[in-house]
Amino acid sequence: MSDFVINAVQSKNPKNVQPLAPFHQANTSSTPPEHLIRIRPVMERTGKCRSAVYADIQAGTFPAPVKIGRNASAWLSSEIDGWIAERVANRNSNSGV
Repeated sequence: MSDFVINAVQSKNPKNVQPLAPFHQANTSSTPPEHLIRIRPVMERTGKCRSAVYADIQAGTFPAPVKIGRNASAWLSSEIDGWIAERVANRNSNSGV
């Protein structure tokens, strides 16, 4: 343990103990909390195969993933939702709706 933790634990004076920052802040806004999704849910939600997802990333027409580990990537769910909404908006504007 670090010296601070040992000193705080051994101390009888509660003023020496610093509260830990909350791991997860309460979401007080009306928007849902952001979360990361892996490639399989991205493929299921968009209807694209893995190679098409990565080809579109290279073309700049699909959101880039976020590295979450040495060999792991994920996408922000809001960016995938936005990409889907953009496709729907394009379809609706082209069909005269």
